[in-house]
Amino acid sequence: MTGMEWNKVIEMKKMQNVLDEAILKEHQCEFDKNKCKLALFDELGEMNHENKGSWCWWKYTQKPVDREKLLEELVDAWHFAMSLDNHTRKGIERDFDPVMYEHFEHLACNSLADLMAMTVYMDFDYVELMLLITEKLGFTIDDIYECYQKKNKVNFERLKNGY
Repeated sequence: MTGMEWNKVIEMKKMQNVLDEAILKEHQCEFDKNKCKLALFDELGEMNHENKGSWCWWKYTQKPVDREKLLEELVDAWHFAMSLDNHTRKGIERDFDPVMYEHFEHLACNSLADLMAMTVYMDFDYVELMLLITEKLGFTIDDIYECYQKKNKVNFERLKNGY
């Protein structure tokens, strides 16, 4: 992870914080870690379903993976991972944790399923785990950053229109 790549993550985390504040204000509620973890779990499930063509061996009619849709679902999961990261002890402008990143990389043994489970069930380092999932799926931080910016605009439009 380069410094430039981490700067993009920090920028996305800042954007996510602004979106979260707008959503919480609009819906007159407070951040709920457990609900956010459920949302992350749901989005990882949608991402996994979009990736089904890469792991579904028992079905001849399984559609191939649509990389654009997969990226969109991955970015949806990033939204909630960043919200969790922002609202926990890690904070918005924290430093990248290469030790934990390498530790998780080693523990997961390059298994996407293990990385997804760790992301939901671990109570910290959401972003480092999302970075590993991103790499495992063959995407880059630039891919995430570009897609995130587009989706952030969509989310603000949705908020404006009563979504």
